[in-house]
Amino acid sequence: MSEELLLKNIGHYVALYDHGSFYWLEMNNVQDYYTTLEQWFYKGVSLQNGDALHLFMSEQLDLIFTKMIYVTAGNFNEEISKLNDFLSVSAITVKDHLEKVQTTKHHQNQLYELPVDLIDENTYRFEI
Repeated sequence: MSEELLLKNIGHYVALYDHGSFYWLEMNNVQDYYTTLEQWFYKGVSLQNGDALHLFMSEQLDLIFTKMIYVTAGNFNEEISKLNDFLSVSAITVKDHLEKVQTTKHHQNQLYELPVDLIDENTYRFEI
């Protein structure tokens, strides 16, 4: 997703969660993406749903964002709805026991739930 944004000349940040900390990677061009790609593979994944979102909410007050693409697994954390006042969110999750893609619009947020069993069989396009 990050690479596709850069190919369209859309700079952005990638926030990686690792054991209670965020690492912000600034993506201005495709070279930034390829240079930092290896770092992405070595970051841990939280076993607690919502840890990364909670940490983002506590730290983002000093940062100016208008849009967030949030990628997770399992159920969405309720804290997504708290972002409505100052941030537009497109949230994507992969879930077990889901037969088809489900989409929900909540205020300015778009929530997408993808079935884990079909993730490798299909290509998904999101309008963000």
